[in-house]
Amino acid sequence: MKSQISILKLVYPPISNQYAEWLSKDSKEIRDQLKDSNLYMIVQRAEAKFRFSEDSNEAMNKEKTIFKAKITIEDIVDDFQIDLDKLCEINKLDLNEYSLSFEIGKKQIRFWKSDKVTMKPLDVIAWFTTEKILWDKWHKHPAITGLDKEELFSRFYLHYVGISKKDDSLTRLVVKPHDKRLRILSNEYNMSNNSRLTDEIILLFFKIEDLKIQTWEIGDNYSDFIERMEVEKELVIADAEKAFIKILNSKYNAQKYENYPKGKDGLYNQGFDGYGYLLGEPLTLITNDAQIKGDVEEPSFYSKADSIIINGDEVKLFKSNN
Repeated sequence: MKSQISILKLVYPPISNQYAEWLSKDSKEIRDQLKDSNLYMIVQRAEAKFRFSEDSNEAMNKEKTIFKAKITIEDIVDDFQIDLDKLCEINKLDLNEYSLSFEIGKKQIRFWKSDKVTMKPLDVIAWFTTEKILWDKWHKHPAITGLDKEELFSRFYLHYVGISKKDDSLTRLVVKPHDKRLRILSNEYNMSNNSRLTDEIILLFFKIEDLKIQTWEIGDNYSDFIERMEVEKELVIADAEKAFIKILNSKYNAQKYENYPKGKDGLYNQGFDGYGYLLGEPLTLITNDAQIKGDVEEPSFYSKADSIIINGDEVKLFKSNN
C-alpha cells in the first residue's frame, strides 16, 4: 500500500494586498521567507483593525508589564494581551541596559529597543499586524494571550488558487503583474463600508509538506521500496492546486479541472492507493460551492481539519467531526 497526505502550511502570516506591495520593495528578509512558497491563494475578508484605549492606564496593567488592546472586524471585537516581560525575554532585550517603547496604529503594533536615557528608538524587536497577531496566536506565541474569538477572524472567501512553476509565489503574484490579482482588485467590492479593497484582499503563501505511508512486505526489494516513495515536488504542487479548485470551485480560476484527478502533471499515475490534502492552519476557506476548514498540528495532529481525499477516480471532501 502506498498513500500520502499533503499538508498546506503558511510560510508567512497572511498579508494584505497593500502590505504585499510594500514587502515586494522593502523587506529582503521577509521576501526570502516567502520564496519558500510555490502555492498561493487570493482570499478576502472584512478588514481587521486594532483598537486601543484612549486611557493609557487601561492600555497597560499597573506594573506596566502587560500591553492590552482589541482587534475588530466590523461588529466582532476580541481582546488580547501581550506579556512584555516574555516579549523581552524572547527577543533577548536586557531592560537593565535598554528601555522598551512601542508605537501603535490601526493596522500594526511595533515594539522597539530604545535608549534608556533618551528613549530614542534603536531597533524593532517585535511587530504585529492584524493578520500576524492571529497567526502568532495560532502558533502559540508565548507572549500573546486572549483572542478567544480567533476562529471568527479566520474565515476567508476564496477567489483564486495558483502555483508558481518557475518563480517563487511572491514574484509570481506581486512583483510581476498578475492577471487574476488585478482582475479581483478591479471587479470585487469591499465588504466593509469604510475599508479599501486592497486592505481586504489577503494573500496566503503556502508550502506543502508530505506525510507518506507505505507498507514493505517480505520479499520486496528495499531500493525499489525507497524509489517508489519518491515523488517529484512539482507534481504534488500541481496536483494540490487542481484538488482545491475542483472541490471549492474558486471564482477566478477559469480552468476548473473537471476531469481531476486524471491528468499528466499530477499524482494520478504515481502508483498511490490513495492520497489527499488538508490545511495545516486553523483557517476556513469559503466559496459559493463549499468550504474547507484547517487546523494546526499540535496538540491533536490536525484533528479539526477537513480533508480532500482521492481514491482512484473519486475525489471527496471529508468534513471533520471536531
